[in-house]
Amino acid sequence: MEFTAVSREFKTFAMRSPVLLSVGSFLILAALIRYLLNRPKRLNLPLVGSPESNDWTKTLIEGTIKYPDIPFSLPTSPPTVVVPISMLDEVRNLPEKTASFDKLVREVFLGKHTGFGEDRPEIIAAIKVDLTRNIASALNGMQDEIKYALSQELGSCHEWTSIAVFGKVARIVALLSGRVFVGLPLSREEEWVISTTQFAAYGHFARVAIKEWPSWLRPFVGPFLPQTRKLNHQKTRGGQLLAPLLKHCLERAQDEKSGVKGYEDEQGTMISWLLRHMDQKKRADPLVLGTNQMMLSFAAITTTSNALCHALYDLACRPEYFEPLRKEINEVLREDGYDIDGEGGLKLKKTSMSKLRKLDSFIKESQRLSPISISTHDHLFAFLQPSCAKSPTEFDGFRFSNLRAMKGKENKHQFVTTSPESLSFGHGNHACPGRFFASNEMKVVLIELLRNWEFRLQGDVERKGGEDKRPKNHIDELGITPNMFAKLDFKRREEVDL
Repeated sequence: MEFTAVSREFKTFAMRSPVLLSVGSFLILAALIRYLLNRPKRLNLPLVGSPESNDWTKTLIEGTIKYPDIPFSLPTSPPTVVVPISMLDEVRNLPEKTASFDKLVREVFLGKHTGFGEDRPEIIAAIKVDLTRNIASALNGMQDEIKYALSQELGSCHEWTSIAVFGKVARIVALLSGRVFVGLPLSREEEWVISTTQFAAYGHFARVAIKEWPSWLRPFVGPFLPQTRKLNHQKTRGGQLLAPLLKHCLERAQDEKSGVKGYEDEQGTMISWLLRHMDQKKRADPLVLGTNQMMLSFAAITTTSNALCHALYDLACRPEYFEPLRKEINEVLREDGYDIDGEGGLKLKKTSMSKLRKLDSFIKESQRLSPISISTHDHLFAFLQPSCAKSPTEFDGFRFSNLRAMKGKENKHQFVTTSPESLSFGHGNHACPGRFFASNEMKVVLIELLRNWEFRLQGDVERKGGEDKRPKNHIDELGITPNMFAKLDFKRREEVDL
């Protein structure tokens, strides 16, 4: 029906010119053939729920109870296949060609038209191989940047000040990530911060606009939509901003090949790693590099900002956790010692991060109850826990640090650990390669806020908190995002103990 209506309109327009009529007929025929060849295959799986559902959490639980040992399908757009935990060992080590996260992103974000989900092995390699190996230097850069980022985004705040959290957190994460990915001074340039924080939003707007058109017309309409053009402009502009840095990195690499040791700095470190894994023919193309950096920023900033927002909301509504977390941080600083940043602030050593078990546990518990997708909601699964722990459906900030206190479990249940009971970062071959970087980044922000700032629910003068007052999450089909408009009150701490 939809195809017939659009064809009729196109034919009326095309009748004004025989040439247009011929071209129009060809395009419609080609589009129809394309549509018929690419129609999604029907899944021969039990279907749970209705496409009009407004509570996919309830539908997911219903399907899990009804089909505990076999896959079932949810009628989302595109359809979602839910695999039982009993099949996890079979699924977790499937090769990329069989089970691909990139293809999922490509499907959800209409990658044929937006570019999201394109095969970019150089990004994965740079994260897995280089960034993970150099976590210590990345941690050092982020700790140097955090005071500037908070001062820039939260201001002086010597008195309680209400601040909209979501946008500020995204910019703080962008500044920390940018310090590692591109280095100073580009990482602090306003145009770069805006581009990296808004790139995901442009992708979403383009996706929504393209979905308004029938699938067979999208290849012809998509490139000319204003939202798509803005998205592509971001990639191009990113390349332009990176061009001088790309030139610097290529010259440095050439000097090193010639036996002249390039001077050491943090500028372009991540770019150098990306170039190492890129095809030789594409290395000098700023557009390729700009697209890589935008995709990298999209992955790093969006998920980390969301998780950090959730953690701040969870802390603000449970003020009883502030002092135990501060005490743990100060104890580790006293035991391990510390470095001093350029502004006289204290910096934790890399080895100290793993000793912050309570902070690690709080972040993991926050993620457990507010994951990126309800399909990874860990409270749906039972796991061994101390008898003193709260129910899996309740928030227990020290649930995982208590688990790690049990003999033989000291190194289990960490924030970055993936398992059948903890799937927010994926598992096996499909585990998020950037989770170690994201974990350190979140901790750097929270440590600085806990040591040098106070924050509370907006207007919560008596600091009573209250889980019922926590800003409500937004759920769009299976996706979970923190409240984008909620405010918290912030104030600098006048005296900081060690």
